[in-house]
Amino acid sequence: TNAPTDAPITNAPTDSPSMNAPTSIPTKEPSPPAPTPSPTQTPSQPPTTHTPAMADATGSPTSAPVSSHSPTAGPTADPTAVPSAALTTDPSAAPTDTPSKTPSSAAPTSAPTVFPSSALTAAPQTPVTFVEILRRGCCRTASGGQGSADFVEDLTQAECQDECALSATCFGYEWHAWDLLCELHLSADDFAKTSPRSTCYCFQKITPPPTATAPITNAPTFTPTTLPNMVPSGVSTETETTPTDVGDDIVTTTQLAETSVKPFSFQELFPRGCCRTATRGGGTSTDLEGIASQAECETECSTADFCLGYEYNPWRSYCELHLSADDFARTGGRSDCICVQKIYT
Repeated sequence: TNAPTDAPITNAPTDSPSMNAPTSIPTKEPSPPAPTPSPTQTPSQPPTTHTPAMADATGSPTSAPVSSHSPTAGPTADPTAVPSAALTTDPSAAPTDTPSKTPSSAAPTSAPTVFPSSALTAAPQTPVTFVEILRRGCCRTASGGQGSADFVEDLTQAECQDECALSATCFGYEWHAWDLLCELHLSADDFAKTSPRSTCYCFQKITPPPTATAPITNAPTFTPTTLPNMVPSGVSTETETTPTDVGDDIVTTTQLAETSVKPFSFQELFPRGCCRTATRGGGTSTDLEGIASQAECETECSTADFCLGYEYNPWRSYCELHLSADDFARTGGRSDCICVQKIYT
């Protein structure tokens, strides 16, 4: 038999009512989450444009990382030149653009612009004069020595004087008429006196002091500089090289001669005699030997613009061409000596 349970099963209701009855107020449904007031901003990271590199079939990584540069929009117009194997020591010049069909420069000027030359202009040579040391003879120092000189053979007196004029080391010359020997003396001390000899001529070179000049600058001038005229206007550089001899007076021979031609006449000074200065000196002159007549002497003075008058000695066939108007202050000496002054009209 079946034993009864500890408590009998009954269908009797419980002492308290069932709690399954609905509540008086229904429960509210939960509200869904509220939407955001504005959509989320676009993320700042750009999307990846490169396809990731594919791994090798063996699974090993690529030999070089993939470049992160963005691809260009289009291919370049010209391919990049292949770099040379070796490094260049100097940068290459920029390529030259294709030349234009017409020149890019402006039309040339009608005349070229004158620019001064970069080289300095050689200074003009300074004119020199020669003074004969009298009495006529060979050059000597104060102690009677012959001095120091360079010797040149077979020269005329004019050629000897030219050699000295062109030499910066020559202070004067001695010329021998009998053997055509030219001595170019190298010291001013060699002209203290002479050793009398009628066929030996001693001339000292006289160089004027240099004139002040403007300093040389490297800046070019806009117009060419006019060089100063080293010779006075109306004067040439002709020279008379004939030796002089007027007693014990020192007579100057000059290279400067007036070239302007002016009408003139000759007037003899009286009483007849030799030309003299106010102090009875013989004056300065260039002397010519072997002049056969007074007319020939006058012709020589007429053709020499530096001649301001002449003295003629018929007994010696000697013609003196005087260089100063002061030489005609009076006459003196021999009565057979003729003194004639050139008068410009």
